[in-house]
Amino acid sequence: MQPDGSDIRQLTNEFRQFLDMSELAVSDAVWSPDGKSIVLRAAGRTGPSVYQRAAMYIVDERGRRTDNCPGIRGIDPVWSPNSKEFIYIERGERYFADPVNCQVELFSNGPDVKTSEITDWGNDGQTLLGHADISIYDYGSNISYWHVRAYFWTPDGDSLFSVGVNGERYLSPIWSTSEEDLAVAIRRDQDPMLYRMSTDGTDLLQLTGDEYYNVIPVAWSVDDTQILAHGRKSGSLSTYVLMVDANGGGVTDITPFPGDRSIPTSWSAGM
Repeated sequence: MQPDGSDIRQLTNEFRQFLDMSELAVSDAVWSPDGKSIVLRAAGRTGPSVYQRAAMYIVDERGRRTDNCPGIRGIDPVWSPNSKEFIYIERGERYFADPVNCQVELFSNGPDVKTSEITDWGNDGQTLLGHADISIYDYGSNISYWHVRAYFWTPDGDSLFSVGVNGERYLSPIWSTSEEDLAVAIRRDQDPMLYRMSTDGTDLLQLTGDEYYNVIPVAWSVDDTQILAHGRKSGSLSTYVLMVDANGGGVTDITPFPGDRSIPTSWSAGM
C-alpha cells in the first residue's frame, strides 16, 4: 500500500498457487533496498491434513517467486544494503543467506551479548544495528539487573559500541536514511514509546504519547521526515499501522483493515 494507506494490493495469490497451498499464512515480508525483491516467511496447508512448515522465500513486486533455493527455515530477515543477501534467525542462531547462490553462513552474537536481535544493516555494509539483553550484577544487593541496549556490530560479529541507560530497554532501533539518527522503542517504567535520538544516544526526542503504546519502529521515509511504525491502543486487541512525524509533530493512523492485527514490516525506497 501507499504511505497514506491507499492503493492496497494483495501480492500472495500467485505465490500461494505456485506453492500449491490451499491455505497460506505470510509474515516477515521485507522489501530489498533496491525495491526489486521481497523476502517473506510463509506456511500453509497443501491438503486437508498436510501442513507445510514455515520457510522463507524471495518474490518480486508482483508476488512471483524468484529464488531457486529450498525454503530457508528462519525469522526476522534483514537485507544487506546491496540487496544481495540477508541476515536472519534460526533456532536462536543468526545466519547470512545468499538467495542467488543458496549459500548460508553462521553469524556470531559477539562475546559480550547474551541474546540479540538484528534490526538494520548500515549503508556501508560494514555495520549491523540491533538490540541486546545485558545482565549487570549488583554485588551490594546480590541481585542481577537486566536491561536492553542498542548495539552496533560488524558483519563478523564483533561488538563495536552500544547506547542505552541502565534499567531501561532500547528495542528495535533502526537508522534514518541519512544514518544521522535512530528511531527506537524505549521502555522505562511503562510500555515502549517511540523515540528519536542521535546514533550516540544523545538528543532524545519522544515521538508518541499516551494514545498508543508498544510502538515499534519499522522504517524511515527517504527524506527522514516520517517513521513507519506499529502500536496498540488501550482497550483494543488490534494492532495499528502508524505514520509518525520524525520531528514530534504527531501520529497518523493509516491502518488498512481496522479491527484486524495489521503489522507493517518494511517500506520500499520507491514509495
